Amino acid sequence: MTKWLLLLAAGLGASPVNAADAVGTPPSISAHGPGNWEMICHIVADGDQLVRVLGPDHNSYSDSKMQRASCDYKNTTSAPLSITIAGVPACPFKDGSADACVLNVPKGRAGSFDLKVKVAR
Repeated sequence: MTKWLLLLAAGLGASPVNAADAVGTPPSISAHGPGNWEMICHIVADGDQLVRVLGPDHNSYSDSKMQRASCDYKNTTSAPLSITIAGVPACPFKDGSADACVLNVPKGRAGSFDLKVKVAR
């Protein structure tokens, strides 16, 4: 019984310090809209620099190791484009919140946003 308690205590000591790091939604960027649109994101994930191109055929990217992203979007359709960000502490969009982080891009518009996922420790 004592060995079991020692193992249990050792296991509890090895648990993550920040519960949000252990569970929750991984950071994700997605967009939905008809027709032709494009979003190019320069992402830093676990120290690696990546480029992801999103469009109608591949409309989302999620990475639990994402630290930050800089995205340029272009909506060349005749309908609005909806960009959604999830799993981040703060929404980069003016009227968004961490719970409802959505940007509606009018037809024919382009822009960019920067996303910081993890605060440096």
